[in-house]
Amino acid sequence: MNHMSLYTLWFASAVLYASSAAAQGTSDSAVAVSALTAASAPTAGTTDTSAGASVGVIAASRPFSFGVLGGASFHIHLNNGLGTGWHAGAFATADPGWPISFRLEGVYTQFNYRIQHALADSLTLGGKATYTYSTLDGVWHFPMHGNIRPYLIAGIGIYQLGYDPKCSATPGASCSGYSSSSQSANYFGVNGGAGITVHLSGFSTFVEARWHSISTSAGSSPAGILPISVGIKF
Repeated sequence: MNHMSLYTLWFASAVLYASSAAAQGTSDSAVAVSALTAASAPTAGTTDTSAGASVGVIAASRPFSFGVLGGASFHIHLNNGLGTGWHAGAFATADPGWPISFRLEGVYTQFNYRIQHALADSLTLGGKATYTYSTLDGVWHFPMHGNIRPYLIAGIGIYQLGYDPKCSATPGASCSGYSSSSQSANYFGVNGGAGITVHLSGFSTFVEARWHSISTSAGSSPAGILPISVGIKF
């Protein structure tokens, strides 16, 4: 795992830790307010049931929200010369009050690649590969009390794969015969993953990992990318 992936995982851990501490502070405040309210409430003619009660805080969901995400991306097929890439995107979420909410998102992913030609050591083929996709996903949060809630996510999408190849040659060699024109094509794909949401005051943060399987062509193995994201939802 290279430096970019280590930095991304470190940053994700730091955000999650800071968010968890803030969420714990929010939960403690809610418990204190509940205790003060219970202490000031009139007790005449009522039965005290507080001994067996437990105080729980669960974040209220909004009907519509939006956010941004980004992080490191890894290519599933490691023999194609693609290194660790990066991605960034935006999304909108609709929560109709069902157990499952819906997320519509658009993401841009870029990988750089560099391959030494197998038959000609004087030629180096490289460039960048891009994955631009839009997905529609269902999100199911575990029914847990508290401001920290894990979730599962899965859905379908349209993926545009683009290649911007480049060829470099040592003195005396030639890249003649190797195309340097950009190419792109659209494909269908599915994705699934899991994450953890931390609800704060007015917004929430999350860390998630997802696997995208892209059907590039009949009879060939699907392309796959694994993005690890840190995001904010408002």
